[in-house]
Amino acid sequence: CLYPAAQKLLQRAIPNLPTTTVQPRIDLAISLLHTTGTEQALSQLNTVPATQRNADFYLAQGQVLEAANNLDSAYTAYRHAIAEAPERVDVYEQVTVFLARHGRAADAVALLDPAIQKAPNKPELQLMKAGMLAAVPRADEAEKLLQHIQSRWPEWAPSYLSYGIL
Repeated sequence: CLYPAAQKLLQRAIPNLPTTTVQPRIDLAISLLHTTGTEQALSQLNTVPATQRNADFYLAQGQVLEAANNLDSAYTAYRHAIAEAPERVDVYEQVTVFLARHGRAADAVALLDPAIQKAPNKPELQLMKAGMLAAVPRADEAEKLLQHIQSRWPEWAPSYLSYGIL
């Protein structure tokens, strides 16, 4: 596992970086989560000034809080990540996986609806919604959405794979 090596490298590098450099501090928190646990990871995240907290910060905070079994606070952190980067598909993906992992597929559908409205040209968001519709279970709606994705993006293979699985 690379987390211990990353932790050592980041702990040496961070004191020499400008205080405005946020990503290495977030990366250190994630490595601490996997090597020493949630307390030290949260402590590291708390060193990031509030004015410099971005979507990546809130995604990391959500991961750490989820690992600490503080699910409500984790969901709040994930919602902050969406607010900071509403155009990033990877943010919605992580939040959707979090919700699905905790039996909240219906909440994921509700979360994805406005995202799809804002970004109708992102088939990944629609595919995530189809998956969550199937989990709710609303398989007929999932099938219709997958057919829509296939007609709009016929060259995009993931929709065909998902349709086959459904």
